[in-house]
Amino acid sequence: MSALIFTPWFVNIQGSVMAPALMIVALDLITIGPDESARAGVPLLLSVFVTGVVSLGLYFSKRKLER
Repeated sequence: MSALIFTPWFVNIQGSVMAPALMIVALDLITIGPDESARAGVPLLLSVFVTGVVSLGLYFSKRKLER
């Protein structure tokens, strides 16, 4: 859940201001359309995937140590 909330991404293409990627995806869907929402959606999905892989790795390593 924290990966969804705290993943930053640029507000617009030219700017250096960052905001949560989930908010950027939602605003791009509303204002620009579904084609442009992938601009912030790709890094958001990547962060969720990496967080899931790390979580599974920690789970299985802890489980192996308990045996």
